[in-house]
Amino acid sequence: AGRRLVALLLALGAALAHAEPRSWPGAVHAATGPAAAGGDETDAVESRLRSIETLARREPQRALDAIARFDRAGLSARGQVRLAVATVRATTLLYRMHEAIALAERALPVARALADPALLSRLLCSQAYALEEANRGLEALAAGEEALALADRSGDAEARVEARLFLAEHGARRGDFERAFAHLEQAWPLARASGAAALKAAAAYTGASLARTIDDAPAAIEGYRLAEDSFRADGDPLGEADSARALAGMLVGAGRYTEAVDGLQRALARYHALDDDFGIATGTAMLARARGGLGEHDRAHALSDQALAALRSLEVSDALASALIDRARIELDRGRAAAAVAAVEEARALLLRSDELRLRMRLHEVAATVYASLGRYREAHAALGEQLRLRERHDDQRLSRQLAAQRGRLESDRMAADLERARRDGERHRLALAQAERGARVQTALILAAGLIALAASVALLRIARRSRRDARLARTDFLTGAPNRRQIVELGQRLLAAARASGEALAVLLLDLDHFKAINDDFGHQAGDRALRAVADELKRHLRRGDELGRYGGEEFAVLLPGASVERSLAIAERLRVAVATLAPESLGLDRALTVSVGLACARGEGDFGELVARADRALYAAKQAGRNRVAQETGAAHEERRSADFGRSRPQAAPLPGGRDPASIRLDASAE
Repeated sequence: AGRRLVALLLALGAALAHAEPRSWPGAVHAATGPAAAGGDETDAVESRLRSIETLARREPQRALDAIARFDRAGLSARGQVRLAVATVRATTLLYRMHEAIALAERALPVARALADPALLSRLLCSQAYALEEANRGLEALAAGEEALALADRSGDAEARVEARLFLAEHGARRGDFERAFAHLEQAWPLARASGAAALKAAAAYTGASLARTIDDAPAAIEGYRLAEDSFRADGDPLGEADSARALAGMLVGAGRYTEAVDGLQRALARYHALDDDFGIATGTAMLARARGGLGEHDRAHALSDQALAALRSLEVSDALASALIDRARIELDRGRAAAAVAAVEEARALLLRSDELRLRMRLHEVAATVYASLGRYREAHAALGEQLRLRERHDDQRLSRQLAAQRGRLESDRMAADLERARRDGERHRLALAQAERGARVQTALILAAGLIALAASVALLRIARRSRRDARLARTDFLTGAPNRRQIVELGQRLLAAARASGEALAVLLLDLDHFKAINDDFGHQAGDRALRAVADELKRHLRRGDELGRYGGEEFAVLLPGASVERSLAIAERLRVAVATLAPESLGLDRALTVSVGLACARGEGDFGELVARADRALYAAKQAGRNRVAQETGAAHEERRSADFGRSRPQAAPLPGGRDPASIRLDASAE
């Protein structure tokens, strides 16, 4: 599902494209002639660029073929960046994420030198989608937020909508549904006002996908219908096919198999015309499920064979697991329980580390039925119990998401309601003034009406100002821990980084992530997880210096800013925080295991952007996790070296040893070796 949403959101931009992958590194330097110095192309070159940009969002493979044949002689730097963006987009749509990321990184220096905010915004947004699909969420968020700032500065409607839709999708993926729906609410008016069918289609698709994540099936179905119609009006066969397939998925879930078959046949016809292997495979798998629902078991079995063969070659685990679950149901309907068991076991292996609760619930539901048909009642009972446990988690998650979505919508609703009330009050007072003018006391009525209008306006402004101050305070504070939230810590970090560069003083950033936090939520419930987060935040605050800043950076992740701290001092503070968390009494939190944190440290080396410093700390945090957790890792850019916890002084308390008897150690990460 993520790949299809990326495909549609990337389909927004008809403004950019990129060179053939193996030709890009020398492309800018090879440009010659008058156009190389400027940004204008000849009519013929401009026409070809626009054609490639359109193909990149609709028929990615044809776009790459056209780029490979493109004669770049005399092409300006701006034209080459446009080709770069088109290639990044087309490559991402073909699910070649690492290649797309590398291409975007090569193009970014040239795009930044052009000082064109709309063009740079589109390139960053394309890069953000590829980073998100490659599970590099922090980097994707940084690219998306920079793209949004540039888009708003440029005033370009397409770039402004695209950046907001990316951030909406990113927020939903990371569980921040308040942020996701707030961005979506901002994108919708911009898309409608633009009059562009592509923007309206992408906004409708994103809205439908977010509605699906909070189990609002009617809104999702209506959104996918609108998206399909809008993509058809825009002449975008890929978007049309993806919308029809997503709509069919909702209809299958609702048991409306006949309608689903019609939509899937439309989608598959488009996918075959586009030679889209992923679309064909997933569409065929869903069609097999719909045919099975209609009782056409032999036909469903044949379609399932085709889908499984294709999905295994594409190596997409969640899609393959879904097809295997459907296959188990089909085999059971055909009286082949042994084959159904094999499909269940293969799907179970694929979903061992998956967070897709719906898929896992379907798996255990089918597994319970399969085992019961074979008389394996103990296993059937266990599968049913697991399904009920997952159902309870899913219901809690759905409620939490729905509440967050409502909060995201309420802010814009409140402002709209205030403005509407002010408009109605103004209209009433205008009528009162008109009536007074016809009376004998015209002057008194005028003064009275003016006073009433001023009073109403003052009251409205006072209410808005009070709400703005309250919301501004809430928007900068994490409600659970009382610490500054991500937005505030990023703004503060940027200011401290600028001050450090100006004064030459040191600045360090720590990223601390609770180890195995998901297991705490799973084993003890989310309330225990919340208690653990509050306790860790309080303990960290007690061990910081005056002037140090602590903020909650993500779900179980905290960030600490250490202005004026040397490398050695930063390492000592990081180790002190790690030991402090490790010595918390788990019994007081209702846990049976100690809490530990992994810490990533990065010291400023002249970066201009706080996001770059955080990305280095994030890489160090990843190294600490990989090295066994409950340790400090420093991203230095120098050679690898290890420091054990004892290096920081024998007088400090030591953390509990890691599993296997190993002591927690602090390590340094060599970024260049990485």
